[in-house]
Amino acid sequence: MVDITAASTDQAAALALYEQERLGQELHDTLGPQLTAISMLAASLHDRLLSRDARETELASKLLMRIEQAKADTRAISKGLFPVECDAEGLMSALVDLAEETEEMHEVVCRLNCERPVAIADNFTATRLYRIAKEAVHNAVKHGQPHEINIALSNDNALVLKIADDGCGITEHPNISGNGIGIMRHRCEVIGGEFDIRTGVHGGTVVTCKIDERKHNGSKN
Repeated sequence: MVDITAASTDQAAALALYEQERLGQELHDTLGPQLTAISMLAASLHDRLLSRDARETELASKLLMRIEQAKADTRAISKGLFPVECDAEGLMSALVDLAEETEEMHEVVCRLNCERPVAIADNFTATRLYRIAKEAVHNAVKHGQPHEINIALSNDNALVLKIADDGCGITEHPNISGNGIGIMRHRCEVIGGEFDIRTGVHGGTVVTCKIDERKHNGSKN
């Protein structure tokens, strides 16, 4: 028997995510270039006023600073809505950024281990893998109190994303098994993957998303 409620919820979630990503792409493709053009004009105005030693130079300088801040804010919002660039190596770049941001914000050692470049041409798949990684890292920081988090990405016969931490482990914090895990599992299944979460051999928590190469035609080494 089909669970109509669950299906409707999944469709609503998928639609919401699509709209979110579309908005992120719009910000990147339209507002971003416009702000860049305005910034260039403001910089030109500032230089001309500076060469004339005009009193308005300071005002132009403040205007330029505000525009640059607006550009940075737009990039941050766009990245939050649409985190993975459309090129094939976008996922690796996004995961590097995630690791660096985690270290900076939470003072936890976090790194990406990717022995060989993993290129994923399908942005739909890449974006969901990124969001799985982000949720797993968030759960680790929030519930596991780890000293180190390792994100691993490989593509040897199967595309595998693995997030492992050295925290207290999933069994010690049952709250971690709430909506976050359900969301990760759903995102993995949507792209044809197998989801697994368990306590690591030496403790901590290991989250794995594995996509069989036969099901995943958008990735390549």
